Amino acid sequence: MYADDATVYVRHPEENVAALIHKFIQFRGAGLSGVTSNWAKSVIFPITSVVSQFPVDYPLQWADASFRYLGIWMSRAMAWLKERIPRWNKLPLSMAGRIAIAKMRVLPKLLYLFINLSLPLTRTFFTRLRCLLICLVRADTQPRSSWEVLTLPFEQGGMCAPDMEL
Repeated sequence: MYADDATVYVRHPEENVAALIHKFIQFRGAGLSGVTSNWAKSVIFPITSVVSQFPVDYPLQWADASFRYLGIWMSRAMAWLKERIPRWNKLPLSMAGRIAIAKMRVLPKLLYLFINLSLPLTRTFFTRLRCLLICLVRADTQPRSSWEVLTLPFEQGGMCAPDMEL
């Protein structure tokens, strides 16, 4: 919660969204808080790329690609990164320049997601993210050293590439 805005994360939304809406209505109806829900501004946004089909009678909007929360456009980190990697790979940059892109453009967006997301991220998420970062840094060239070596500090012979799991 932030001021009068709230974000709710739900696992298995097909089963739990109806119960969540019922709880909101029940909480408001009990006269406990004076809280009201503005269903016209409420949004369902699937974090994964799997889009579930919800019944039409839910009083919520469906956000396919992104939505605005507290003045910030929220979107799926993987989709954003997958879209930009081919563009960045066309740039004539060294490996150090590509690592700098990962640190300056990718890492801040992902850190925002990691801090504000109250759900535990799966091993699969980090595996996919690592693959995307490898595609960015190597730019379809033959690998000269392993990703583990690239994530080491300079003092240990690495390139300080970001290790998102850490």
